[in-house]
Amino acid sequence: MRFMQYVNRDGPVPVAAPHLGPCWIWQGAPKKGNGYGQFAWDSGRPEYAHRIMWEMEKGILAPGVRLRHLCGVKMCVNPGHMEARPSKARQEREMISTAALTEPEPSAYRFTAGDDTGSTMGSGGLPVARGNPVEVLTPELRPT
Repeated sequence: MRFMQYVNRDGPVPVAAPHLGPCWIWQGAPKKGNGYGQFAWDSGRPEYAHRIMWEMEKGILAPGVRLRHLCGVKMCVNPGHMEARPSKARQEREMISTAALTEPEPSAYRFTAGDDTGSTMGSGGLPVARGNPVEVLTPELRPT
C-alpha cells in the first residue's frame, strides 16, 4: 500500500513514555501549522496520517472522536501510542446529559448549618452554601 511506504516502524522510543516502545514515525508531509503528518488519497483530500493508521489497525472512528498521542510525538502513527477520546465539545454535551440523569433532585439537598447565612440556590436549582456543608438526603428523609 502506498501509505505504508511513508511509515518508519523503527522510530525512537519516546522519552516521556518509554513503556510504549518505539514510535512509528510518519515520513510523509507534515500538516502546515500543527506538525501532524498528513496523507492525501487519490481524491486529493488530505487526512491526518495517525487517524488513517488507527482506522487501518483498529477500525473507523466515530464522528467527534479525536486521537490523543500518549507518546507526545506528533509525527507518530503507532496506534498503540494513541488514545481515542471524544472532542471537548462532545465531552461537554455528554457531561451535561449525564449530569441531568444522575444528579439528585434539588429537594434531595439540605443545608446542614447556617441556612440564614446567605445560602442560595445555584445554577440548575442546586444549593450553594457559602462555607456550609451540604448533606444529600436519602429518599426517606426528603421532605414531602
